[in-house]
Amino acid sequence: DRNEAEEATLERLRFEERVADVSKTLLGSSGKADTLDEALEHLLRASDVSRVYVFENFDDPERGLCMRQTHEVCAEGVAPQIDNPLLQSLAYRPEFAAWEHELVRGNPVYGLVENLSPAQRRILEEQGIISILVLPIRSAGQWHGFIGFDDVDSPRVWTDGDIRLLATAAEMIGAYLARERAEHELRIAVKAAEAANQAKGRFLANISHEVRTPITAILMGAEAIRDQSRPDDAEVRHSDMILRNGRHLLAIMNDLLDVSRIEAGRLEMRIEDVPLLEILAEVESAIAPLADPKPIQFRVQCLSKLPDCVRSDRTRLAQAVINIANNAVKHTDEGSVEIRVRYDLDGDLDGD
Repeated sequence: DRNEAEEATLERLRFEERVADVSKTLLGSSGKADTLDEALEHLLRASDVSRVYVFENFDDPERGLCMRQTHEVCAEGVAPQIDNPLLQSLAYRPEFAAWEHELVRGNPVYGLVENLSPAQRRILEEQGIISILVLPIRSAGQWHGFIGFDDVDSPRVWTDGDIRLLATAAEMIGAYLARERAEHELRIAVKAAEAANQAKGRFLANISHEVRTPITAILMGAEAIRDQSRPDDAEVRHSDMILRNGRHLLAIMNDLLDVSRIEAGRLEMRIEDVPLLEILAEVESAIAPLADPKPIQFRVQCLSKLPDCVRSDRTRLAQAVINIANNAVKHTDEGSVEIRVRYDLDGDLDGD
């Protein structure tokens, strides 16, 4: 009797170790396609049955709630049922309505097949099943389906300890399925976001081209009118207004394209010698008209002798200063907005 008790204790420990292996397998899956099959292999050895399998639920418009087999592992010499067409679309009702009633409530279904209803017995006996245990799988708070354990060799009697331990494994599988579903949905969302960004980039590139062409023509016409007019003519003032606002519109288009390029990781810097005074003049000509409608003054002040050129990306430097000045004018209702520039002894440009 003592030897039998020790052997039973050792067998229970082996059972628990193999169930623990299920947890290790599911937690360390790292996206492996055969993770669930590997976990079922551990359960097959732990429970010493003929088959272990997973069914998932799905809704059929005509037959209501149905089940289909998605995974299966079998002991050596046992015929698999994963390709059985009956098990790929089997309605719970009417034959398995009792199973649905128990499983949806989190209860197990188990026993000898000979003691089940005639309809259930017919389907199960065709698979050679003598004894069966079915445990519900819940995933993300919903009844996902069930895990089943078949014995085709002997009338297996399931103990409460067996059922509790294997129910824990069913909970692990439910958590794994929920995680896999969340990761799958995340991958889909990432792909959708990437596709949206690419579409946005293409749209901005196309619209930029469509807008740049007429604006460039307008600017060239305005420059021609200004060059052909006397300095005190109204045409010169109107041409300057067109040039300032047209260049400002082009700068806005460049900003939109830069946002798209930054999001796509394709923004490139072109470092060159940039005439600083020209940049400051561009900033003043672009921002001064924006300040005119307000009771504020805008000016650019050079507080020291500036170098002829600085090393920078001309477009990005102009955009950065114009954006800062534009925001300052936009949010200032009285007083003044000033850009003060000086060159220090270390050769660093410093703006206040």
